Amino acid sequence: MFSFAQEQVEEEMIVRGIKSSLERSIDIKRESNQIVEAITADDIGKMPDQNVAESLQRLPGVQIDRT
Repeated sequence: MFSFAQEQVEEEMIVRGIKSSLERSIDIKRESNQIVEAITADDIGKMPDQNVAESLQRLPGVQIDRT
C-alpha cells in the first residue's frame, strides 16, 4: 500500500466591485509621487454630462478641444 501526502491547496478569491474600485482609486492617489486624479467608472456615471469627454473635462488640468 502506498500512502499519499495530502497537499494543502490555498485558494485566493478576488472580489471586485464598487468598494474595491474606490479603495483602488484612493491607493493610487496615496502611493503616487506626483499629483494624480484617479476616477472610477462609477464616478463618471454620477456626473451630469452626456459623454465621457465632457466628464473628463471637469478634471483639473484636462482641456478638451472640439473641432
